[in-house]
Amino acid sequence: MSSSLSPAGTGRTSGSDGDSAAADTHRREKRRLSNRESARRARARRRGQLDELSSRVAALRAANTRLTVELNRVAAARAREARENARLSAEAAALRERLAVAEAAAAADREASGKGDAGDEATAD
Repeated sequence: MSSSLSPAGTGRTSGSDGDSAAADTHRREKRRLSNRESARRARARRRGQLDELSSRVAALRAANTRLTVELNRVAAARAREARENARLSAEAAALRERLAVAEAAAAADREASGKGDAGDEATAD
């Protein structure tokens, strides 16, 4: 049995070079088609990923807008509550002052009427 190596040094026997060349061409063509299909799938996968990311960006932007509106609403409500709290604190301070003045006046009246009663009783003896 004698075998000769092909000129390309591939280690194949060159029993029929035509069949071998056709087989190589067929393998290369199959590989080329496989590569094209693989590239097509990769592009489709990237397109799908890009579409998914674009959807997520749109959803996050919408959520961000909604949260910004809510934050502004809450901040405005807090400012209103702070103003109302300041107003009520001032009103409470004024009422405490009025109460202190009224209590002092009542104490003075009691003292004055107490001295007057004690003086009347002292003269009645």
